[in-house]
Amino acid sequence: MKEAYSTREVAKLCHVSSNSVWRWCEEKRVAHFYTAGGRRRILRGEVLLLLKRLKLEVPPEIMPDRRVRVLVVDDESKIRSLIRRAIARAEPDWIIDEAVDGFDAGVKLSSSNPDVMIMDVLMPGVDGIEVCRRIRRDERCGSLRILAISGLPGPGLSAEAREAGVDAFLAKPLDSKEMVRLLRLWTKAAYPRARALG
Repeated sequence: MKEAYSTREVAKLCHVSSNSVWRWCEEKRVAHFYTAGGRRRILRGEVLLLLKRLKLEVPPEIMPDRRVRVLVVDDESKIRSLIRRAIARAEPDWIIDEAVDGFDAGVKLSSSNPDVMIMDVLMPGVDGIEVCRRIRRDERCGSLRILAISGLPGPGLSAEAREAGVDAFLAKPLDSKEMVRLLRLWTKAAYPRARALG
């Protein structure tokens, strides 16, 4: 299922001209972004909001996938694998994606539109705390829940992470039961009919 649409595709879905969609974007009535090649794109969530505002039926091909999406960001492959296995054991229907650093996380956020991100706050390059600050400034990620993790926890780091916008902080080695409990708690309201998450 596509996560982003061109203005021409959105125009077709809304039964309007491409110029109308272009104008809505210019007037900031429709949130959009640009690809590396300079092409304007509109995320599927924004298209769904637009269809609702126009009181149009949502075509089946763009109906949201009701499965929970999780993005795991850590530079250590073993940690990513442990987290993936723990979540898959508890919630086999959830979709789990991985990123190796802050830059990769930014790319995956745009392409996979996760509900929850689990991120190591101490990584090479752009660290997790700075990634959190950038995410919280991006209105497209307003509903994203962030679980920060670290192998070097401390009150100072935890406080800095919370100031950057994380929703919870766990120390490594991770308590997988607590991690899953938090993920279920956060996603239950977003996906009440997806499956029993209690």
